[in-house]
Amino acid sequence: MRQLMDQSVDYLMPPQVKRFFSTKKRLIGTYSICSHWRLLIVYPKDQSIWLVDPLGETVDIMNQTKQAWQSCMKVNFPNKTNVWKTKQVNHAKQLDAISCGVFCLKFAECILNGRELCSTFSEDDVNAFRRTIAIKLIELGGSGKWCKEYCRICDRKSPPPLTLPTGKNDQWVVCDQCSPEMWYHAGCLGIKETSQLKDVSYVCNKPIVKDEKLSLAMDETLIRKRANKQIRKCGGCSVPISEASLDPPHDMVLLKKMLRPKRNCSWQSKKEDDFVVASVHYHVQPGCIKDIDLGKVILSRDMHLLASHRERLSDIGVNVDSLI
Repeated sequence: MRQLMDQSVDYLMPPQVKRFFSTKKRLIGTYSICSHWRLLIVYPKDQSIWLVDPLGETVDIMNQTKQAWQSCMKVNFPNKTNVWKTKQVNHAKQLDAISCGVFCLKFAECILNGRELCSTFSEDDVNAFRRTIAIKLIELGGSGKWCKEYCRICDRKSPPPLTLPTGKNDQWVVCDQCSPEMWYHAGCLGIKETSQLKDVSYVCNKPIVKDEKLSLAMDETLIRKRANKQIRKCGGCSVPISEASLDPPHDMVLLKKMLRPKRNCSWQSKKEDDFVVASVHYHVQPGCIKDIDLGKVILSRDMHLLASHRERLSDIGVNVDSLI
C-alpha cells in the first residue's frame, strides 16, 4: 500500500497484484507517511477509495490521497477510466502521537466485521486493544506453535529428561486464566504422578516453583532427601544407595547434573553427540564425592538439616553455613 501511494516513483504492480483489482470487491491496507499510519479501503469495481486518518481527514489530505491514487492507477491501468471517488466518515480521533497504528487496526477490525467505525476510543480502550494485538501476535507466532508446543518454563517442545518416569513425560498442563494460553510440561511443574493430572485446574498467576532437578546448572549438585529406597546406584562407589537406612543422616543423598557418555561410547570421545545429560546420585561420604565440586552444592527446599546431617556434610568438606 505504501508503494501504491508513493508519488515520488511510478510503481508498477506485479501481475498478482493487478489481479486483485479485477477479482476483489474490497482491498484494505495501511500505509505510513512521515511515521504516521493511515488506513485505506479500496473498492475497485466502484472505483472509490475510503481514507481513514486517525488524526482526521482534512480537505488537503483527501485531495492529496485522491491525486496519488489516480496517478498510480493511470500508470498501471492506462486503458481504464481514471476517475476515482473518495469517501470519509466520522470516527474517533487520535489524541496522542503514538497510537495511530492501533487506531488503524481498530478501524480495520470494525470494517471487516461489518460495523460502523467506533466514535469513541478512550485511552483505556487503546491500551486494552494494544494487549489484544499482542496476544494475537503471540498466538500466531511460529505458525501458532509458540503457545501450544513450547513449555513456558523450560522453553522446550519435548520435556527435559528425568522429569517423569519413561513414557509419562509427554503430559501437558494449561493455565486456566492465561491469555494467550500458556502450556507447561507436568514434570516442569513438579507433578510426579500422572494421576494428579486428572481434572487438574492450574493457574500460573502465582510464583512458579521450578523443579529443582531441572533448575540445576551443569555440574551443580543438589543435597536432597531420600523418600524411599528406589535410588540404587552411587556414582562414586559400588555400594547401592538403596541399602542405606532412611533414618538421618542416611536419608540424605547428593544429586549431580552432568554429562555422561552414551552406551557404547567412552569418556575419551570428543563428539558432543556421544554424551547425554544425566542426574547421578552419590552417597554423602568422603570416598564417593571425588567428582563433585563442593563449591557448586545447593540445598533442596525439602531438605531440613538436623545435627547429624550437618556433621555428615562437614565431614565431606561442605560449608553448611553457606547453604542456609
